[in-house]
Amino acid sequence: MKSLCPKILVLLLIFVYGCATQKIALDPKTEPAKIVSLVNKNHKKLNTFLGQASISVETQSFNQSFNADVIFKKPEPLFLNVKTLLVGSIAKVLADSTEFKAYNKLKNEIYLGKTSSATIEDFIGVAMGFEELTRVLTGLEFFSPKEIAKLEGFKIDDDKFLFTFENESYLRKIWVEPQFSVITKSQIIDLVSEEVILEKKYKNFVKTKGVYLPKAIKVKNLANNQYLLINYRTQKVNKKLKDKVFELNYPSSAKQIEYITSEDYGKQ
Repeated sequence: MKSLCPKILVLLLIFVYGCATQKIALDPKTEPAKIVSLVNKNHKKLNTFLGQASISVETQSFNQSFNADVIFKKPEPLFLNVKTLLVGSIAKVLADSTEFKAYNKLKNEIYLGKTSSATIEDFIGVAMGFEELTRVLTGLEFFSPKEIAKLEGFKIDDDKFLFTFENESYLRKIWVEPQFSVITKSQIIDLVSEEVILEKKYKNFVKTKGVYLPKAIKVKNLANNQYLLINYRTQKVNKKLKDKVFELNYPSSAKQIEYITSEDYGKQ
């Protein structure tokens, strides 16, 4: 009788555990596949997201706080409506994995460009890719297929399950809270310097239509001295969204600017 390949066995266990309850006992004998399955199950439950948040961004060049409506439809697009108490809406951003549009109401300018880590850094303040941005804004981290393929074991750390994954240049650490089976913290650690270069924390989880979401999100990009803090006042999930919700409307008088980052310029 042939034995199953360990990777295939892990995938089968993840499928089986996908039907389990969300809560896990903090037991070192718990199957790693069970934990991963429940974390990813919570992420998969989210199809659409609408939130109202206060957001603070701090970098070496500026320090800004603002309110924003966050609207997301998995896997894309993403819409942000940036507001202030005195003026109301001052800027809008519409992005998917390839195209990026931003309208500055105060200057009556529409920026059209390609979605990239550099573009997101220029407009939002923290360098990250589109998929990572959607994970941060919704607060739902998950285990990637590559991480699942490397799944071995975990440690118990600070009353949480701690998973560690290594690639050629960095370590990724993931802390899973057992009560709701959600990722509450992750770190990227440089293998050479052994320093944390990126850290994300998710707190104050609440259950909304079967999905556990954090009310508070904090990102520290220590490599670039960039900090992002998000506090949600309201969160709604899996509401049916009409296409017009993702339309970026602006006056015909708006000045159109083809946005090219320094990263894009270097490729020309």
